[in-house]
Amino acid sequence: MYITFRAAWALIVLVPCAAFADAPSSQSQPSIVELVDQRLQQRWDADGIEPAPLCSDETFVRRVYLDLAGRVPTVDERQAFLDDDTHASDRAKRQALLETLLASEDHIQHMADTFDTLLMGRGDRRAYRERKENHWRTWLEQAFRENRPWNEVVDDLLLARPQSTDDQGAVWYLFERDNKHQAIAEAVASTIFGVKIDCAQCHDHMVAGEIAQAHYWGLVAFFNRSKNERTKLGPRVAESAIGGYSEFANLEGASSPNLLTFLEAKTIAEERPDKDAKQEDSDDLYYPATADGEPRVPKFSRREVFVKEIAQGHPMVARAFVNRVWAMLMGRGIVHPFDQMDSVHDPSHPELLDELAESF
Repeated sequence: MYITFRAAWALIVLVPCAAFADAPSSQSQPSIVELVDQRLQQRWDADGIEPAPLCSDETFVRRVYLDLAGRVPTVDERQAFLDDDTHASDRAKRQALLETLLASEDHIQHMADTFDTLLMGRGDRRAYRERKENHWRTWLEQAFRENRPWNEVVDDLLLARPQSTDDQGAVWYLFERDNKHQAIAEAVASTIFGVKIDCAQCHDHMVAGEIAQAHYWGLVAFFNRSKNERTKLGPRVAESAIGGYSEFANLEGASSPNLLTFLEAKTIAEERPDKDAKQEDSDDLYYPATADGEPRVPKFSRREVFVKEIAQGHPMVARAFVNRVWAMLMGRGIVHPFDQMDSVHDPSHPELLDELAESF
């Protein structure tokens, strides 16, 4: 089971809570919240650090609105919180405000703004207009509104095969990158797995030895049969059943095949044609289209294999998400920079990162 968006935010804001409506159980969450406090305290004690005192209500209300709603509270909202005496303790009072903000439309819009930039990068006016026109923004808002589990969101982004009109905005994650398969691979590695693989294009990573050149070109291979199509149903990312076989060369000039593989994952078996053999595309390599205008899906889909056998359950996906959220709320990730979660950049609190990722 997965902690959903709101529970992840509540957890990392560090407001202890007896129960979360969106969490797997009412008993698991307090232990994790307590672990957050314990791990921080252990590090403070080890380093001889005296933490800052608990902030005032005036400071707290401003901070939590900025974090969860993307704005400062209005004068009336601030005063209502300060005057609230209906709770048994200050902690319960803060918890109540947290839960209110997590359920608010302001939170949905703020998170959609944040994740638009996180997943797509900063765009110009045209890019933002196209994202809106092609339902990317609507889909992103709905993911937060419905409090969807992150693993489901990742599946939709990478598979890009909408099952309904409500899902079609997810296609834009791949579509906007305009068939640039290396750019897709680099974005997927950074935004979904929390690791930069760009420098492994020409050689194995010079410092983080676990990132091999084969991982870079293997990730490219999962997407290099994909091609944008404008259909009467809207933008779609079709996929060929053939092609996409190539070799990459290292700095010494030695070449290797671009096998379907990625960091901390198995290599997917795929029959490769002889080097000079000509492949023939045919209908029997595809399933029939599910609807008029939908692209056919190959019976062996590299993209689908990546989603089901690499991304689903990959330990780096959960670690990358909780580290990114921690960085958003704390100003610095447990691993910093937040998109370089490799052997070179050690977590400041390794046990805490493991525990948060396991719970998530």
